[in-house]
Order: sequence, then structure tokens, then C-alpha cells
Amino acid sequence: MTNKKEEEATTTLLPTLEEAKTSLSKFEKESTEDIGSAWKEIILQTLSHSTLYNSFTKVSDATSSSRDVSKALELIRNALEWYYKEDREEEGVVVTPCSVLVDAFWLVGTLLDPSSSSSTLSKAQQTVKQSSYQSFTSLITNLLTTTSESIANKLIPLMQKTLEAPLLADTKLLSPSTGQSLMLKRLKKINTDLFYRQTKFNLLQEESEGYAKLLTFFTSLSGAQEEDCGNEREGHLMKVREIIGTFDLDPNRVLDLTLDVLELELQTLLSSTSASSIYETVSNAPQHATTILLLLQIMSILNTPSIPHLLGVKYTSYYTQQKPTPPSLYLLSSLLSLHSLLNLGELVPHLHPFNVWNILLPHYKTQQLDYKAAILKLGTISLNSKASEEDKKEETEEEMKGKEEMESILFENNQFVELVCVLLQLHAWNDLTQFLKTSCGEYNAETKKNRPGVKAMVSPEYLLRVLSGVYPDIALLICNHIEYTIDPIYTTMVLQKKDKAAVWTELCSSCPTTTTSNEQDATYYSLLPPSQIKENMTWEEMVQQIMPPLQAIIPAGSIQYMPLLYCKLCRVVSSFFATQQKQLTEDENDDDMSRSMDAYTWKFLTTFLVPSLSLFPSNPAICSELWSVLSLLPYHMRYKLYNQWRKPFLEKESLRATTTARSSHQRAPKKRSKYIKPLPIIESEVQTGLASRATLKRLSKDNVKDMGRQLSKYAHNNPLVVFTKILNQIESYDNLIIMMVETFRFVSVLGLDVISYCLLVSLGGGDAYDDEG
Repeated sequence: MTNKKEEEATTTLLPTLEEAKTSLSKFEKESTEDIGSAWKEIILQTLSHSTLYNSFTKVSDATSSSRDVSKALELIRNALEWYYKEDREEEGVVVTPCSVLVDAFWLVGTLLDPSSSSSTLSKAQQTVKQSSYQSFTSLITNLLTTTSESIANKLIPLMQKTLEAPLLADTKLLSPSTGQSLMLKRLKKINTDLFYRQTKFNLLQEESEGYAKLLTFFTSLSGAQEEDCGNEREGHLMKVREIIGTFDLDPNRVLDLTLDVLELELQTLLSSTSASSIYETVSNAPQHATTILLLLQIMSILNTPSIPHLLGVKYTSYYTQQKPTPPSLYLLSSLLSLHSLLNLGELVPHLHPFNVWNILLPHYKTQQLDYKAAILKLGTISLNSKASEEDKKEETEEEMKGKEEMESILFENNQFVELVCVLLQLHAWNDLTQFLKTSCGEYNAETKKNRPGVKAMVSPEYLLRVLSGVYPDIALLICNHIEYTIDPIYTTMVLQKKDKAAVWTELCSSCPTTTTSNEQDATYYSLLPPSQIKENMTWEEMVQQIMPPLQAIIPAGSIQYMPLLYCKLCRVVSSFFATQQKQLTEDENDDDMSRSMDAYTWKFLTTFLVPSLSLFPSNPAICSELWSVLSLLPYHMRYKLYNQWRKPFLEKESLRATTTARSSHQRAPKKRSKYIKPLPIIESEVQTGLASRATLKRLSKDNVKDMGRQLSKYAHNNPLVVFTKILNQIESYDNLIIMMVETFRFVSVLGLDVISYCLLVSLGGGDAYDDEG
């Protein structure tokens, strides 16, 4: 009676098949933590039921060891076959159902190992343990023989790597030629070679002939530019393999030597070129292309995962020695990334400054706050100049030193920023975004660890805006990349002077293009892979490609330094709208054109093209280019664009709207806009408002022509600000109407269209066209 109670106490219930399926279904959710814990518990519970591996010490009767393993075997087999009934790719996956099962087998095997029998066990308990071990080995053997071949092929390699040698021998997983003793002997030899035998030699005793021959071979490649690159390239690769194999060279040292030679070749290329940019240099390098491309191909057959560490040592050494990092090293890293030999994200921990975002983000926020404060001070008069001078003197020497240190870190030998600049010069936008994504992920993980309560995390898009705001050179490089992206369409549309409607049909077709011999030679001697930008792309594809870089430069207002790029964009957009108008039949109206406009085009117009006019003061040519686009749109779409341009408010009210409530005499908006107006545009509006108010104060019947020309000059870039001021004055002083009519003679066509919108806003007492139309 006592033995029966003990057996019931030590018996573990066999899990059901539904419980096993539920635990296996968690493997399909990659984000689940402890993904294999539930499945492992099911396995251990099943093995406990069939082998008593965790309760044999509590059993005193040997008869308790007779367990039925058939049900446990059937449960494990059916669960695995249910999970693998569909083909599942597990390449690169660390935790799989088979790996968890093998880990559980290893744990039970160590507990039931006969060689580890303890003297504290009674004879009956030792008999139970031996019987349980036999049941366990029979379960493994029957599982491998009865399950499907695909599952067995997954389990056998894992078992041979994980299980102990005695268990492998008892389950017949060792080959007949490899016994247990021979396996243990080989394992001891491997461990000895791995942990005790010295594999690296002292420099005085090391054979350097192989590395000398390899270095001599690399330096001799510079004379191979004129040779045929077909069979000769394969011969060079075979020569490198022969040298490595003959002298048993360390692949990591060979890779380091190849990197040094490649960097030296790039340094020679940069010093000998007369091109104005790095892109022009690497796009046509006839004297160095063959050597550099061959070295890149040699690196592809070596241990490429070691490249980030070797390059990281180079970057760190320049920083620790306080030497400027050469441009050839940045170019080397960029070329390796473009040729898929390097993941730039792995270089982030090695670049100086190591905590770049911890320094850059606070600096950017402080810079934006100072910019807002400077805008708010525009037009204000300080009546206490002595107090302001005393406030400036309050800056202590420590604060001055802190600012100087911050500027030295951000602007002197900043390896992170220099690498970003080189990537932009090579137009490697995809590599740059991936690089920033990795850097962003590391910063977010560190922030989440140090400040668990912080929920807002930065994105790669925000980091690009930060870089554009702090470093004007990066913003200009992004503008150059946008120009590089639209050049194929702009060249076909404008420079070749073709019909605009036919251009888009030709660009969207798949007709073959012919290239001259000079273009073919330039492509042949280029160090860059094929361009990621399609030549025959549609308008929607072009807008999708240029919107991410445009979103990076909009807050900084960098387009004001490249008016030619703005004109190119206007001409391309007007070509697209003209094509759409020609495709509309007579029965279709303007509403059909507004419906056919996609979200990307509307976002491009509302966030960039129309508001950016404010950044070009007193430039009637830019105003005409924008009107060439807007004139092709129906009036209600133009008024919606003007309404978006006006939002959330004009001048300083745009800043106050984000921080404080509006004044009591001003009507609150129906719905606050999510659009945040860039600070350079607000600054331009404030300056235009100040100038227009000063001109209106001086306006009279005698100087109406001169003052009218001055007002129209201010209205070229900010017509909403000027005409809103004028209409407000007219509402108060009726005698200004005649003079304003005379003034409107000098206004541009775009300005006249904006006047009609402002009249509707003034008469309606609010927004004439909201987001709903």
C-alpha cells in the first residue's frame, strides 16, 4: 500500500497533444520572450512521465521503474510532425523546436547517466535509475527511426553536437568506425589545440616570406590596368589563393594587408585627381579602377566579418593619436558598404565621438531654442540696454569653456559626420539610412536602459533633420543628391527640348537607350556598383525617392542656397501637370485632376514646393517658376495650397501657437494643424512683415508708385504676409483702397492670385479652404 502511494506521488501526468501544439505555436511569434520555455516544459514533463528522471530517488521499489514510453514517444513525434507539416525556413534561427528538444534530452541524459551513480542511492534506486536510462535511450532511438526523414535530419546533427559521448554510443548515433573512446580521444586533442597550444609565433621566429610575396603581388597590380580583365582577373584570384595556401597565411592578417593596400591606392587616387568632387573621382578612374576592383574582389573571398573590427582599429588609432582621419579611410568604408562587403552599422561603436547623439541632440535642441528666441526678438526694442549688457557678461568662464569643448567635439575630427558626408557625396542613400538606423537603434536602447520612463524614441528621419540643422554642409550635400536623382528626367525634358507630354511617355516606356563611347568608358572605369536610381522611372517613383531627403532639409531651409534646384523641381512638376491635363478628355473637369493627384504629390506641394518660396526674398524669377506649376491646377486646389502655406499662423504667431495660447481677441482655430512651420520660413515671414509695415507707414499719394514697387518686391516671396497686412489696413482706413489698387499694378501673377484668396479669407472671417475643402 505504501509503495502504491509513493508511485502515485512520483508519477507525472502526460501532457496532451493540444498542450504541445499550443507551446509550439509560440515559435511563430518572433517577438515573444523565452520563446522555447513552454515547449521545454512539455518535453520535460513527458520525459518525467516516461523515465522518472526527476523522482527515482523517492522510489524504493524497483517495480516502479517499468514505464510505458510508447505514449510519450507518440506525443513528441505527433507534435513535431504537426509543426513541420509546412516547410519552415530555420536558417539563421537560434531557437527552434528541435534545438529545445535536444537541450532537454541533454539535461535528462546527464541526470540519468549511469557513470555518475552516487553511493547515496540504495540498490533499488540504482535499479530504477538504470531502468529509466534504458527507457530514455529507447525513446531517442525509436524517435529517430519512426519520425519523418526531414525531422530526423534536423535532430541528428543537433544531437551529435550536444549530447554526451556515452549517450551517443547507447543511442547508436556514432558511426561504427568512430567508437566512444576514439571520439573522446579526438575531443581531447581538439581542446588541447584550442586552449593550450600556441598558434601565433613571435615576430622574430615567424615566416614572413608569404606576406612579402603577397605584398609584392599587390603592389604589382598597379601595372595591370591595360590588361584584359576577363581571364586575368581569375588568374589573379587564383594567385592569391595559392600564396595563402602555400605559406598557410592567417586570413585575418591577409585581409588587414589587403585593406592597407586598398586604402593606399585610394589615397593615391584622391591626391592625383583634379575632379571637384569625390563622386566624379570614383566614377571615372581609368588608372586605378582595375586594381581597386580586383582588391575588392579579393576581399570577398576572405573573412569579411572581420572587416569592421580591422577598420575600427584604424579609426580608433587616428583618434587616440589626435591625428586627422584621412579621406581615403572614409572612402574605403563607403566603397566596401556599396559593394556589400561591410555593414556600416558595425562601425558605429568605433567612430569618434562614441556617444555622438548624446552630444548632438541636446546641442540641436539648444540651437533651435536660441533660433526661436532670436526670431521672437526681431522688431523688438530694448529700453534697458545696460541690463542686457550685464546679462551677457554673466556668462562665466566655465560656460565658455564648455561651449568650446562642445564645438571641438562636434566640428573637429568628427568621424561619424565625416563618414556621413562621404556617403552623401557618393549618393549612397540606402547605405546612409541603414547606417543611421543602426546608430538610432543603439541610442534608443541605451536611452531605454538609462531612462526607463522615456517613451519617445528618435528615428533615422529625425537624425537626418538634426544633421542638416547642425551641419549646413550636410544639408547642401542632400540637396546635391536630390539634384542627382532628378537629373535624368530633367535632362530629357528640358535640355533636349522635347515635347513634355512625349517625354513622360518615353520615360515610362521600356525602350532601350543608347550610350556614347565616352559614357561606356566612364561606366567601365567606375568604382561604384550600378546606380540604385532608375533612369526610366515614373513621376510617382521619383517623388517617393526625393521625399525622404526633402523631409531632411525642410526644417533647415537649405533649399534657399540652391535656387537652381528649386527651379528644376518646378519645371519637372509643371511637366507632369501639363501631361495630366493633356490626358484629360473634354468631358472630364478639374475635379478629375484633383482626384488623380496622389498623396505623395500633394505632400510634396504642401510641405516643400509652395512654402519654400518664402526662402527666396525678392526673387521674381523663382515666383514665376512656382506660378508655372500652380497655374496648371484648378483654383480650389490652389487655394488649398495657400491655406496650407498660411497654417498654422503667420509670422510670430506660428511660434506662439506651439507654446502659449492665443490672445483673447483672436479667434481660436477649429482644429489645430499638425504641420509645424520651419523656423527659416517663420523668420522670413517676420522680416517681410516688418518691412511691409514700415513701408505702409510711409505710404502716401505722392510716393505711391515708389512704395508700391517696394511692397510688390516684398510680396514676391511672402505674398500672404504682405496682402494680409494691406487688407487689415484697408479695413481700418478706406482711403487706402485707391492707392492699393495702384500698388497692385506691380504685383506678380502669383501675387494677384494670392490676393483673391486673401480677400476670401478676409470676407469669410477665417480660413477660406480648410482641409475638408
